[in-house]
Amino acid sequence: MSIDPLSLEIRRNASEKVTDSVTPTYLTCAEAAQLIGINVKTMQRWALTSSVPVLRHGRILRFHRERLLRWLEVQEQPAHRQRKAQLVRSN
Repeated sequence: MSIDPLSLEIRRNASEKVTDSVTPTYLTCAEAAQLIGINVKTMQRWALTSSVPVLRHGRILRFHRERLLRWLEVQEQPAHRQRKAQLVRSN
């Protein structure tokens, strides 16, 4: 029984799209630091002091790409807008 190459390609592309849209992208500390343009040691310090959203598993740190970018957007807002955003999220 042979499967034609076109149907294999269609299945492969479909599965990649589903995987890409469902699976969140997690970054290492070095990748996250590079993404936002800071030193790796600064990123580690922020993660250890809970200044930045991070997933910890023992000594392993991982950063969800989208959460990190949203966090960065909030950090760039003026202080009065940050407080309002925090109040909205807590309700």
